[in-house]
Amino acid sequence: MKSPHPSYFALDAFAQGTKNVPDLQEHVKDCARCQAHLSRVQTPPESLPGWLRTDSRLAAPVQVSRESLLFAFFSRRGPWRVAVPLALAAVGFVFLQPKMQSTREPYTGVKAATPAVWAYVKRGSATFLWDGVAPLAKGDRLRLKVDPLGLPYIAVFSQNPAGRWDELWFGRSESPGSRLLPSAWQVDGRPEPEHLIVVVSSAKIEANDVERLRTKPASAERWFHELTFKKIIGQP
Repeated sequence: MKSPHPSYFALDAFAQGTKNVPDLQEHVKDCARCQAHLSRVQTPPESLPGWLRTDSRLAAPVQVSRESLLFAFFSRRGPWRVAVPLALAAVGFVFLQPKMQSTREPYTGVKAATPAVWAYVKRGSATFLWDGVAPLAKGDRLRLKVDPLGLPYIAVFSQNPAGRWDELWFGRSESPGSRLLPSAWQVDGRPEPEHLIVVVSSAKIEANDVERLRTKPASAERWFHELTFKKIIGQP
């Protein structure tokens, strides 16, 4: 029986060098549809334009309550170059409050006592800020920035159609502060939501251990953050 089609997220990760996706290589050999997608995503995305990285509003401390999402829109003016279909940059960012039980008072977002994740989205020629709720559209391109808060390892996992977790990206944080991950992932046309888990840790977390560890409390050695991207239904 032929295996189900992997998500575009998994195919993009495979094209960018991640080989820790079981059975994907064999599937791609016999699947013209997946081969066609891979042929379009062989080059990594370019970095965010400098005007966004140095925008003073990104560094302004903002008080964030435990239950809230901090979000802001930025001007669409500025350089935007698409060297290849996979190239991704956007002019919005979203700070996602980690799902950790706490009785502490609201804290300053930029100086948070826990790691943080930003999501960048591009849809066609338009850019917008994902607010943690709005569904994504087929063809949207997603890129993440992570502040591991001193933990050395960052990993991103995606839940495949079989319910298992595949590693989309893994790397080591070589310097303090946030890191824009070099990979980007395209949203496919399947109606099912995309589930991602961002992990920062003191030691590498394997895909087989994600399901077991995802519900455990965060610690000084390990932090998980789950992202669920619903999709616009009924697209061609």
